[in-house]
Amino acid sequence: MRSKTIQRSVMGLLALAFLAGCGDGNSNDGRSDEKLMSGIWVGSVAKESDTCGTNLPGSFTFTHTVNQNGEAIVLTDQNGVQYLGNLVGTDGFSVDVAGSGTFLNQPCPATQRFEYSDVDDDDDRTGTVNFRVIPQCPNQVDCVVSFLGAASR
Repeated sequence: MRSKTIQRSVMGLLALAFLAGCGDGNSNDGRSDEKLMSGIWVGSVAKESDTCGTNLPGSFTFTHTVNQNGEAIVLTDQNGVQYLGNLVGTDGFSVDVAGSGTFLNQPCPATQRFEYSDVDDDDDRTGTVNFRVIPQCPNQVDCVVSFLGAASR
């Protein structure tokens, strides 16, 4: 009887040791170099340059809901628009959505891109944010509208 109790105790300890070695509980599949970007990000950006002649505002504030599945990122803005992208390096991510606008007096499709970099997961939980509008005009107009700012979660 006593040997069965010892056997069960040993089996229990082995099971606990196995479970303890199965990871740190993070949802990044045990990859320590992959940062977790998910959360509600609030921030603002100011226009740095506009070589497209747009009437976009000089600055704007935003609230982004960021969801992460491995390296894939889905950012949803406060208007419900979803941007899709991936982690970039070990401290950021880049997401895009297709849009359109008037650039140099002509309507064109355009990519809207948010790039988060220098994401810091210590106490201040901040990141640098670059927002770009990149037209793809039929006549190869080469222009970009660029905003720079910061966000925190």
